[in-house]
Amino acid sequence: MASLPICNIPKTPEAPKTSFRRRSEKDYAALSKLIKEYVGADCWAFVVNGEIIFNSYIEKKTYKDKLVERGLRNQIIDNPHATILVEINRKDENVSIEIYMFGTHPFMLQITYDAEEQTYYTEEFASDAHNKMYGSS
Repeated sequence: MASLPICNIPKTPEAPKTSFRRRSEKDYAALSKLIKEYVGADCWAFVVNGEIIFNSYIEKKTYKDKLVERGLRNQIIDNPHATILVEINRKDENVSIEIYMFGTHPFMLQITYDAEEQTYYTEEFASDAHNKMYGSS
């Protein structure tokens, strides 16, 4: 089974994390839009608190596995609030979402929910292999 790439180097270390307040309608809409854009683009894997929701890095899957993953991906794209964010908000605990992107410059978008602050934070990470090949972004 292919594993997820290790993306642990901030793409722009000097850039502050972007924050989205859960109780702000404008911020929450922007967060939902961001998730739609990333998952709808060249997203290869989606992970919540270490649980792999879908992983296109795994090449050998059954047709059923492929269809289930495609359905989950499409549901996240169609409505991130109903698919994942509402569950995070209900539990009101710290959560980490990792969205792995594939392309000429693979990277991972991490969305962290801080339950105490009721705020989502985003930060992009590149892989060490990416930085060796292309230099820091």
